[in-house]
Amino acid sequence: MELGASVTHDILRGRLLSDPVALSIIMVVKNEARNLEISLPVVLHQAIAVPYELILIDSGSTDGSIALIQGIAASDPRVRLIQIRPDEFHHARTRNTGAELARGAYVVFLGGDARPRDATWLWNLVRPVVEGAADGVALSYGRQVPRADADVSNVCRMTFNYGDVSRIKRRGAGLTSRELFFFSSVSCCVSRALVSSPFFDEAYPVNEDVTLSARIVAAGLAIAYCADSVVVHSHNYGYWEMLQRAFDNAVVYRKLGIFGAGDPTVRQDGGRYLRHAAHVLRLRRPLDTLEFLGFFLVSAIGVQLGVRHVHLPASWGRALSKYGTV
Repeated sequence: MELGASVTHDILRGRLLSDPVALSIIMVVKNEARNLEISLPVVLHQAIAVPYELILIDSGSTDGSIALIQGIAASDPRVRLIQIRPDEFHHARTRNTGAELARGAYVVFLGGDARPRDATWLWNLVRPVVEGAADGVALSYGRQVPRADADVSNVCRMTFNYGDVSRIKRRGAGLTSRELFFFSSVSCCVSRALVSSPFFDEAYPVNEDVTLSARIVAAGLAIAYCADSVVVHSHNYGYWEMLQRAFDNAVVYRKLGIFGAGDPTVRQDGGRYLRHAAHVLRLRRPLDTLEFLGFFLVSAIGVQLGVRHVHLPASWGRALSKYGTV
């Protein structure tokens, strides 16, 4: 029988209240003052009765972000600001640095441009990891919904990747490679008890989140997707940048052994995505369909080039990679 919310919350409190800092939230930020003005009040007023801290790592903001954070930190001892040079930023290493500074038994990562939708974001994100420890649930990640200005490609992709049903992912669950390993550090929780440090593989300049999910799956552990822990987050990309991102993603997936050239699950996922997009596009303008097809085509080309990157001339790889994956 499923526990009621109040009983479950009491279990969480009993396990964590004795810690001086039970949870640590790490935000990596740069020039996000407009987002932080909205997100920080929500982050600092979460409906969870356990102590938590907030560590913000700024890599050279010039838009007033630092003054904003310092002002909040002056009146809230839970908030710490760490400043690094822009050239020191690295997707994996910077997040690992934050985890080293964190005092909590559970480490939560939140993107600087992601806005928790409500006061239940943290509780809903942490709960599956705490309660699922005995079943090997080492990570959780939350739902992302696109911003109001998101283009049609964003809307289709994000509603496909972040559905409205929570689930536990592990080997043997009948998932495709992409479904099994898909994970995002934009809004996620890591259990120190089950995941050794450093969390993210610093050999990869991007897709640090997938390097972590690959470790967890290989170790026989599980990942929770929390559809009820919601952040607002999206980026609109041009066609070339979309191709580069698809290329880099595929390169990393290939290097990690998640899938390779000719993997039938890639085509399977592509078909499922097109069916999902067709459902979304029925309610959109006809021009949106043309725009979507353009983005889908360049993404598909990027994926196919990425999984075959070892056969490409070195100059092609350097041009196609945005983050230097090859």
